[in-house]
Amino acid sequence: MAVHAFLGEVIGLVLITMGAIFLLVGVLISLTGIGVVVGIPLAVTGIILGLLGLAGAAIAVVWALIKLVLLLLFSPLILLFWLLRLLWHLVA
Repeated sequence: MAVHAFLGEVIGLVLITMGAIFLLVGVLISLTGIGVVVGIPLAVTGIILGLLGLAGAAIAVVWALIKLVLLLLFSPLILLFWLLRLLWHLVA
């Protein structure tokens, strides 16, 4: 289960990096004056990719924390059921 959260964080970081690259390339192209029509959409795409990456990484971290809390809450209950089953097999 931890692999999914890790992959979510990696995908988020990849999107953030791609967004930064798009933003940088878009700004540099638009500064030339010739590529304003191309540069501004590239920069906006970079901002959108960066925001999507941040959101994806945040969702992955929150999901991992929720799973950790649920595991900590229910692990004593699971252990209790396992011990009851073991006791049942010993008695029977």
